[in-house]
Amino acid sequence: MYLKNGWVLRGKILDNQLDKVKIETYDKNIFVFQTAEIDTIKQEKPVSNLNIRYKKKGFAHYTELGPLGATNRASNGTTTSAFSLQTVNGYRFSQWLFVGIGAGIDLYAVQNLIPVFISFRTDFTDKGHLIPFSFVEGGYAFNATINDTKEADFRGGSMFATGLGLKILFNNNSAFLFSIGYRYQEAIVFPVNIPNRLAIRAGFSF
Repeated sequence: MYLKNGWVLRGKILDNQLDKVKIETYDKNIFVFQTAEIDTIKQEKPVSNLNIRYKKKGFAHYTELGPLGATNRASNGTTTSAFSLQTVNGYRFSQWLFVGIGAGIDLYAVQNLIPVFISFRTDFTDKGHLIPFSFVEGGYAFNATINDTKEADFRGGSMFATGLGLKILFNNNSAFLFSIGYRYQEAIVFPVNIPNRLAIRAGFSF
């Protein structure tokens, strides 16, 4: 609906009489205008997903969780799979480049790691509500395992991840994320040997 004062309203006509017209806009607001206020009324192709808006530039935040699957086991038979939770905050410079800093926690069967990393992400399109993307991440994971034995020293190590995903926009720039990829993580366990000995020495001085 085009009004003589320059307004343009899009929605559904609820009532169209000789002297007035009632319209419900896409954001569920209802207006009634006198026919004298209306310039023209046009029927246009329905616009879907008006509440979806792709954000090409600005601050962005990601929170992701899920399993880190593995088929191999440790030497003692313990599974090396884990549950991972991470959050990333950063800046999107364009559709093709997001740079952020992330942190999280990886819960393994016998170790807990806290990765801190830099994240690079690329969206392959800015159209529609299904946005395929790729990611590359790298950093260091600190070992937060509670050590209840004096025979081992748990250390962290470098981490690297890369993969592909799908972003499903549902409200403004909010989205659900699904991704799959490869993740490399170092976790070092040093055996600790603390000998107690009687020391007998001979030497000289000057």
